Amino acid sequence: MEISFEELKAAAESGNARAMGVLAAHYVNRDEWGEAIHWFIAAADNGDERSYSAAARSCSMEAHALRNIAGGDRAFQCIDTLTKGLRYAEAAGIPEDDSLYGRMHEELGICWYLASLGDDKSNSVSEGNCLEQARLHLLAHLSNLSIEGKVYLASTLFGLLESDTSLPQDEFQLMVQLFTECASSDSDDAHPGLCYARLGMISLGPALWSGWHYSPRDDQKAYECFVKAGKRGFDCSDMLSSFKKKMFGGYVYVG
Repeated sequence: MEISFEELKAAAESGNARAMGVLAAHYVNRDEWGEAIHWFIAAADNGDERSYSAAARSCSMEAHALRNIAGGDRAFQCIDTLTKGLRYAEAAGIPEDDSLYGRMHEELGICWYLASLGDDKSNSVSEGNCLEQARLHLLAHLSNLSIEGKVYLASTLFGLLESDTSLPQDEFQLMVQLFTECASSDSDDAHPGLCYARLGMISLGPALWSGWHYSPRDDQKAYECFVKAGKRGFDCSDMLSSFKKKMFGGYVYVG
């Protein structure tokens, strides 16, 4: 016996898990994706196993949208949603090589990085632990990262470098490679201005960090990177004011 859309919605709102899943599918047919995502997740949360696969993908979309809107302010909420999505993906039997896993781990890495920047007193996770989680998720799917994922991985490694200057050499080289690639990108998701600024700081490494052992200091390259960062919209005026023009050309960092 067919029931009307209104009856289906009433059943879903009363707590019927299967009705929730069917209602979500109706919203997909209507191209009302916000409602569809909400009801697929609700159906899975209430035990509708047939909704697990759709709920996993819905968790990925919901977390991505929330992160884009709220940034680090809702990072831990996004992490919880993505973690739940991974559980539903596994329960649904989605193959491990499905691209969904790569997208979700990339999103988790980005959210963990954003969490490291925040000041969420409701969570006791330290900045260092947040960065380690970001590193774990982003490195695990390095070959499939988007340009946005690459700049977040580079920024994660840079954050770890700033905290204790003890990155493995291969990860230091990866960080430089990713910043260089993203700096030359025309995509806003690559944050090229930020990437040039970080490359400038790396070029000054021994002048900025004690115990630096990665690469030689290159003041001229650093200056050029900060200039490029400024041209790409990243304010480097403070750093640029710390350079002095040499008598016979070029620039030297004077701090």
